[in-house]
Amino acid sequence: KTGKEGLSYNELSKYVGQDYEMIEDGTGSFSSNNEYENENYYGNGLPAVMSGGAHYSNKWKEGKQKLFSNYRIKQINAEGWNNSRGITILPDGTGFLNQSDSRQSSYNFSQKLSANFAVPTDSFSIIKISVNGNLSDGRTSWSSSSESKNEKDFLVNNSNQENTGSSDSKKFGSNISYQRKFRKEGRTVSLAVQQDFNGGNTDNYNYSQNNYYDPLTGLLNKKDTLDQLQNSQWLNKSFATKLAVTEKLSDLLRLSVEYGWKTMLKANKFKTFNNENGKYSDLLDTLSNNYDFVVNTNIAGTSLSWNKKKINITVGTKVYFTGFKQVNNDVSLETRRNFINLAPHLNIRFNLKTYTNLSLSYSGQTFQPSAEQLQPLRRSSNPLYVQIGNPNLLPGFRHTATINYSQYNFMKGNNLSAYASINYADNNIVSKTTTDAQNRSITQYINLGGIPGMNGYLNYSRQYKKLHLRPSVSVSINSSGNNAILNGEKIKNENFHGSANFSLKYDLPNKFSFGYAPGVNYNRSKSSIAKTRETISHTHTINTTGYLSKTLVLSSDCAFNFQPKNSSFNSSFNIIRWNASLEKKLLKNDKGFAKLSVNDILNNNTGYNRSIYGNSVYESDRLTIKRYFLLTIGWNFSTSIK
Repeated sequence: KTGKEGLSYNELSKYVGQDYEMIEDGTGSFSSNNEYENENYYGNGLPAVMSGGAHYSNKWKEGKQKLFSNYRIKQINAEGWNNSRGITILPDGTGFLNQSDSRQSSYNFSQKLSANFAVPTDSFSIIKISVNGNLSDGRTSWSSSSESKNEKDFLVNNSNQENTGSSDSKKFGSNISYQRKFRKEGRTVSLAVQQDFNGGNTDNYNYSQNNYYDPLTGLLNKKDTLDQLQNSQWLNKSFATKLAVTEKLSDLLRLSVEYGWKTMLKANKFKTFNNENGKYSDLLDTLSNNYDFVVNTNIAGTSLSWNKKKINITVGTKVYFTGFKQVNNDVSLETRRNFINLAPHLNIRFNLKTYTNLSLSYSGQTFQPSAEQLQPLRRSSNPLYVQIGNPNLLPGFRHTATINYSQYNFMKGNNLSAYASINYADNNIVSKTTTDAQNRSITQYINLGGIPGMNGYLNYSRQYKKLHLRPSVSVSINSSGNNAILNGEKIKNENFHGSANFSLKYDLPNKFSFGYAPGVNYNRSKSSIAKTRETISHTHTINTTGYLSKTLVLSSDCAFNFQPKNSSFNSSFNIIRWNASLEKKLLKNDKGFAKLSVNDILNNNTGYNRSIYGNSVYESDRLTIKRYFLLTIGWNFSTSIK
């Protein structure tokens, strides 16, 4: 029960073959049957994890034909609790203090299978075949009690809820690609054909008892009880193909052209049943819907590259000719819409001198509302919160511009890198919320203009070889925000985050290493209907590794986190997390090892978290793993096939 669910990314990458990207259709509905996806309990509670797997790989004909295959099985049982407290402000100055306590348990069982096979047909061509699938089923149980008070400290509502659910899902994806190079330099042809399937079913039994109080007196004036079964059946499937050609026009110019086609179906049947005499058989038409969403897209793209020694320029665009068909099967209503979506891109790279580069880029892309956002359905597991889809949502367009600078000196070991970007979304998809005096909310998706966002990063490091030292310093900033509608009023939320970090590393290979890294973080949240809030925190991390012998290694890492009290939180939060391990290397070439680890030596780990954003302040605590001892024995008895 350590929370470790399997191999790490680096360990897994030794045994997993090449994955593939889904052919994009410009709707923003990108998905991937990625081998690295895995079920996760997200650190909430105490998990009991059982996992295993098998890997087989081989190569034939002097390594030209390669096969990778993997099978993984995993079961997770987790139990936990969560306490939360939040403050929300409305445009008229009304404020709510929301508190809740919950307990939950979950079970998930999954099986995954994947395979990749590469077959060169000759010295210029290769065929790659990839398949993967996933079977999963799970169960959840959740109970909570919550209450809301207004700014006058009067109780406006309280609720007791219970939820039990079950789910199952199936995924399968495949890709076949053909790539050919020609004798003429720069001429290539590639063809890809792929399909994707994702379907499943969920049953959620929701029970809640809700009390509503007069916001002026705090006296009880209404009660209601909800006892429902919500059944959701979904099916997502797609088929796509793409042909791409590249051609060298001259010593300086290269042209690439592509054409593709993709069709995608998303079907969602959502049914709500009331409990009638102990049976969930009373179908509620107003909370049920059978909705299909079909997208057919033709994709045309081209890009032109101009390359000289000191400068490289690439400019191009993709054009998506997209046809939407939305079908509300309950009322036999069919809506068709056609769009031309653009995705222009420009990249300019300056090679100023050896290992010194400057690049400028711009990209634009249309994004579409999801099927869930479009489905004209009232979704609610509790009368305190209702969400409504909007079939009239329009597509938006996102602009992104970036600048990159990097400089590296191999002789001195100096490195300087800088990055900045700005982004903006036209016709963004946001929430329109109506909240009453008893803190009951109804939310619907709408289109609204966005707010420009910005990211920036600067890092410098230098190596002192004789002293075995490498100091580095970095700063970063992030600015983001959104517009929304709350009780008929447009509100603007803006958030700024800045950090400054320093690190000093001392490394004496195979003998001793030490690292110290302090950092400061600053957050500012601003809303048009609430006061500006600021928080400051600082962290300090110390890492040490000592070689007691050539095969015996002692390691330690300790992290200090300090969050002082401020205008939003009237108490400070400080924590120290200290881990250590002793590892013995075994066998020839250190192929085996035995390691004893101690996690959270001081038994200080906590699930506490707090944040600010816009008109809300939030803090929570949850059950999490504290101190434990772990003995690990490993043997890497194989080498990966490249």
